[in-house]
Amino acid sequence: MSRDARAEHFADDVVARFAFLVAEFGFIGPDLAEDELVGYAAGPWSIWVGLDLRNKTVETVIKRFEVYAPLGALTAVGLPISAQTRVGMAASLARQAAALRDLVPVLLSPTGPTLMDQAAH
Repeated sequence: MSRDARAEHFADDVVARFAFLVAEFGFIGPDLAEDELVGYAAGPWSIWVGLDLRNKTVETVIKRFEVYAPLGALTAVGLPISAQTRVGMAASLARQAAALRDLVPVLLSPTGPTLMDQAAH
């Protein structure tokens, strides 16, 4: 049986879409140590993008110290998480990456920790 196209292309798609974290904001990564999970880190911040093949979703989660929040909880707009198909997964990743690019400067500002605390509750 061949590997699912979403799983086969997931890491490459994430690395391409989220490269701005390293290039523009100095994050370290990508961390590709686990299948269907790609991570980036900067100081107390880490960002993880995960593919859930069972539920057919892809989601970006932000962590600061021990506080976790899904990207969608930190933005004013709803973000797609569908990964029903490879094309759908790529579209969801593109929208999540665009939202994260706008959000990272806020997270790294003095108000970032407060925003995380509010989103996590």
